Amino acid sequence: MNLFITLLVSWILAGLIINVLTRMLLKTRLHSIMYIANETDYAKGYLAGSTNVKMYYYSTGEIPDMAWLNKVDHQVLNTRDKLEESLTT
Repeated sequence: MNLFITLLVSWILAGLIINVLTRMLLKTRLHSIMYIANETDYAKGYLAGSTNVKMYYYSTGEIPDMAWLNKVDHQVLNTRDKLEESLTT
């Protein structure tokens, strides 16, 4: 019975130590392990996409097709010259 209690206490202590060490390591390395999307990244992308669609619509009077949207992905067309350049190429 004495051996059982010793093993039980050592098992609980080992579990607690492993738990604490795991939490400390994950807390310090979580940002480097997992990419947590920034809300400003989403807002910038949404703003750029809506600006491009509005510029296209107000210049041509039509909704842009998916080929054009894929072509101007990651670009901000905030001037008429940039829009015309994207339409010609």
